Amino acid sequence: MSHLSAGDVTEFFGIWLPLLGYVNKRKKLFPELDSMNIGTKMVPQIASEIAERLWDEVSLIDEYAGGNPELTPEEREVLLSWKRAKTDNFIFERQLRDGSVFINQDKEVYLVKGTSIALDVMFSGRVLPLALTATLLPFKGSIITDGLIGLMNITYGDDLKKEFRDIYNDARERNVIITKI
Repeated sequence: MSHLSAGDVTEFFGIWLPLLGYVNKRKKLFPELDSMNIGTKMVPQIASEIAERLWDEVSLIDEYAGGNPELTPEEREVLLSWKRAKTDNFIFERQLRDGSVFINQDKEVYLVKGTSIALDVMFSGRVLPLALTATLLPFKGSIITDGLIGLMNITYGDDLKKEFRDIYNDARERNVIITKI
């Protein structure tokens, strides 16, 4: 499946949004927000600013995990795994049954699942490949994004499209598509 199950979506956001709430409160970014939970409607621009601070200072994950006795061992494990997050510019090259193919500037190829919907559905109406900025996270044996994807308004000619296809095909043939971080 190219996106998380409904239960995994609930679990992800049940960990992710309180973490953003902690970072917001700890760094005093948006004092008008007292907490974030799964029912909170989060403005993407605000969430992006908070997440950017988090990814610049991943030690905040340790602080949050260490100071939160309500976390289950599984939730703590998920949180701590996010210290391996990878923020980069990517090319969303194609959609496969099991996820989206992202290629970074180092020509590393990642298979990325959407959270509640497949990424090709999220960007329906747009022609691949797409240039975007994203943070990749490990989650339950897969790679997902933190949901805060920045789309760049770039179109590619046939030569670059072919180069991206070749990078993907080479990674597939060599069995080096990254499925875990």
